[in-house]
Amino acid sequence: MAPEEHVPYFLVSHVRGDDDAYVEELFRDLRHAVGELTGQTRSADIGELARDLDPDATAWPAATADALARCQVFLPLCSARSLLNESAGRHWWIFRERLRRFRDEGGAEAPSLLPLRWTAVRDLSAGFPEFVPADPAEPRRPLGQYLRLRSLRPQYRAFVHRLAQRIVRTARAHPLGEYWPLPAPARTPNAFADAGSGAPDRLTRGTRNVRFVVAAGSRDDMEQVRSVLDYYGKESADWAPYLPVYSRPLAEQAKAVAAERLFGSEVTDLKDLRRTLDLAREARDLVVLLLDPWATRLPDSRRRLSDADGAGLPDAALLVPLSGADEESERSREELLFDVEQTLSQFLDRSDALYSGRLPTPDSFGGQLAAALEEGRNRMFRSGRKVPPSGTGGDRPILRGP
Repeated sequence: MAPEEHVPYFLVSHVRGDDDAYVEELFRDLRHAVGELTGQTRSADIGELARDLDPDATAWPAATADALARCQVFLPLCSARSLLNESAGRHWWIFRERLRRFRDEGGAEAPSLLPLRWTAVRDLSAGFPEFVPADPAEPRRPLGQYLRLRSLRPQYRAFVHRLAQRIVRTARAHPLGEYWPLPAPARTPNAFADAGSGAPDRLTRGTRNVRFVVAAGSRDDMEQVRSVLDYYGKESADWAPYLPVYSRPLAEQAKAVAAERLFGSEVTDLKDLRRTLDLAREARDLVVLLLDPWATRLPDSRRRLSDADGAGLPDAALLVPLSGADEESERSREELLFDVEQTLSQFLDRSDALYSGRLPTPDSFGGQLAAALEEGRNRMFRSGRKVPPSGTGGDRPILRGP
């Protein structure tokens, strides 16, 4: 049975910034191949390319919404960035929900979710389908390489033909029902963040890992110490110091930077600091403190930070965003940085401390975090050598903020 007229055969899910031109080429080639096999000539009846949403988007683009609700085969292009992207996770969740309904209604599984390894990422966790290899002889080689390298173009063309055949065969054998009404993006769960799902971005032993600790207060906490509360939310992880330039929480930007460098990551807050540090010592993971300097004026936060400082921080970096657009913070900048230095004095006295003490823009934060992760990676792989304690010399720090 073929899909009904005007029902798209496939949807490709893509996160912008992952070789966009090659993604467009793959999509065009695949659409052409499926069109030849089916006799379809109208592009919307063949396939759609869904990209990640802009941060402030409140609705799905019309073409994306239609394809999410009605396409027959879902092709997520998986990269380190996409597996941490909320839009990609929401695309995945909607299609997985359609597969669940198909199974509940007919009692059979539909093999219609076909993830593609776009860049060099590890295998997906339990509960997620296996990658469709671009070349069965080299199943772990990323698909993106087959477009970039001229020598691999014959294998790429063969893969597109095989995949097009599989799309058509799967769509005809397992026709999925439509999924309406489609939930708004903000109300759509993220498949990669499901509790207990074994999502691909969870820390995995044997990989390069970073544990982000958001040292910031909630909106209610910060009422005690400052006047401007726009940067805070219900939880510490909601802290978004670069509003209005960057509206997402800082933790999301940090996880994206880590993913681009193939680090597994997780986010915790100060309440879990002791446990996070213990786990990091055991696993030899990097810890990155994302510190709102205003939090040092909260008695409980200051105590937790001071206690950790006295006990000795494991392989760690300290980043202190102070947005140039935050006038209240700018006026108190010197006092705030002094509070940070007093609270974490032992760590900052270390010759190897990775520290940046202002970071006025999202770009400066991203650049310094990337540098800290690269230095942390080098230290992890340096013949098993521990980071030298205070006063023993060692590597010159790469971060010293203004």
